Amino acid sequence: MNSICKKFTSNKRKTKYLFALMSDICLTESHQNLKLAENHLKEAREKNARILLTGNTLDFFKENKNFYLKKNPESEFQKNLSIDFAYEFLKPFAQNIDFISYKDSELTNTLPLKKLISRLNYSMDTNILLCPAKNWLTLNFQMGHSNYKYRIFSDEGKTKSPVTKGKIQHSRLAEKIDGADVIWLFGKNSDYEHSRIIETLNSKNEILHKEILELRTPSYYKKKTENSDNKVPESAGGRWLEVELHRSDKFGILMTHKSYKI
Repeated sequence: MNSICKKFTSNKRKTKYLFALMSDICLTESHQNLKLAENHLKEAREKNARILLTGNTLDFFKENKNFYLKKNPESEFQKNLSIDFAYEFLKPFAQNIDFISYKDSELTNTLPLKKLISRLNYSMDTNILLCPAKNWLTLNFQMGHSNYKYRIFSDEGKTKSPVTKGKIQHSRLAEKIDGADVIWLFGKNSDYEHSRIIETLNSKNEILHKEILELRTPSYYKKKTENSDNKVPESAGGRWLEVELHRSDKFGILMTHKSYKI
């Protein structure tokens, strides 16, 4: 398990932040819909949204595991070509990207991702972070002398149920995860958002009601059919996460949030 933190500062009493949650764009696979991913990245840049990339980004071990595990010049050449392509693909959006994560299948060799992120950070003067897909992300919103810690828990959604599409998994996970504002699962080409309200106490023993968002984002997988090689699953793509903060003299920082399809 990993935990990373990003700080955001504003002197305004009311501030709105927009985040693009995207998963499994996988720049090394031929059946990904990179045009759709590129359009979403462009839209995020135009809206000045922060971009969070999780899941497969450079997975060399998914399609041809034996080939890439071999220590030979051909595999190293292919890796370098893929890193070059990923660099050129992500370079226009580097200023908006906060982190890129890797899945368990990439755990044995994160060097390609490290090379990619180092190139982006060096050439674009950015601070993109590398982290595992199962991760806690704390967004520390500083407003004047007050601050609000907004926490996102992310993990891979491994459910295969065509009926529940992961909602039971979300409910079970919510019982184990404490303190998250968002529980973000990804994968399996299912997309949804629902919320739950919990009751808690603040430092003054006052009863508060907190809304927790439960999100799932699908991959950018391009499904092949008999009629077309370019059919995109209905649920393909990412989600917007909109966080609005209001600083009040009496209650401190108040937060509302919502999510919707990109």
